[in-house]
Amino acid sequence: MKDYEQLFTQIADEYSLMLLNWAYKKLGDREKAEDLAQEVLVQVFSTIKKDIKAGKQVEKLENLVWKVAHYVWCHHLRRLKTYRMYVHVDELQISSDSDFVAEYAEKEHEKQLILRMRKQIARLSFLQREIMISFYLDKLTVKQIAEKLNISEQAVKWHLFDTRKN
Repeated sequence: MKDYEQLFTQIADEYSLMLLNWAYKKLGDREKAEDLAQEVLVQVFSTIKKDIKAGKQVEKLENLVWKVAHYVWCHHLRRLKTYRMYVHVDELQISSDSDFVAEYAEKEHEKQLILRMRKQIARLSFLQREIMISFYLDKLTVKQIAEKLNISEQAVKWHLFDTRKN
């Protein structure tokens, strides 16, 4: 029993703060973040205990922790019914030659940037949105946009400048 306690104490000491920070970034609420981080640790402990009893050894503890964190996050979202897509922890495939933590952090950062960009675009007026989409996505010239929207070229330039500034 001492071996379990020592291992669990080591894991809790090493990952508690990282998991709390991760959960706080996800939820923006300290209390909920503490609950989520605690749930991750409980699931990690449970998985390790099952593996030890089955005679298996955890090769990469850090990968296991973040894999379980992802599973717990998906489970949390399912409970809220705000996010329908999830990946079950048993379906995750981690290749030994890839850096799972770095890839995971990069994907999460990209998701946050896209979410922030969508919020900013939603705040634009119809005209600003149309001009930005036409200019950057459709690759139309200022003259073409002005003709399309039936406004002056100066107005298009001003809207582009003002929207970028904001």
